[in-house]
Amino acid sequence: MSANAYGNIHFSFLFEHSEEGDTDCLGLVPGKITHFKNIFEREGIPTEGLKIPHMGWNDVHCKEDRIFKNINEGTAFYFVHSYVIEPAHWNDVRAFCEYGIKVPAVIRHDSIIACQFHPEKSGEPGLRLLKNFCLPEGDL
Repeated sequence: MSANAYGNIHFSFLFEHSEEGDTDCLGLVPGKITHFKNIFEREGIPTEGLKIPHMGWNDVHCKEDRIFKNINEGTAFYFVHSYVIEPAHWNDVRAFCEYGIKVPAVIRHDSIIACQFHPEKSGEPGLRLLKNFCLPEGDL
């Protein structure tokens, strides 16, 4: 597992396996991490206009979850990634964006919450999400 260009450790280590380095991971969340290119090829999705890495602002569509308190549906967050979460259970996906496919943007599995986007680079909505993450569940 490597650190990306910004020094953040990928959250792929939470899943069972990552194609990045063909690495077995901790398995705390059922699923795997797959490169965009491999998903697009497998699904027969045309890639015109879809650059890899997926980099930039993208609208996030969220399910009801305390992590999104005071964050509007369709709020844009900042993404930089070439790999995609493929959770074993779609009900673990709390939010997604569209980038040729539905890309899981936030997962929640048991007590684990993880984001595919960069909340720290996502302005006020990112700060709100981080604040929601830090508050005790009863305070939301």
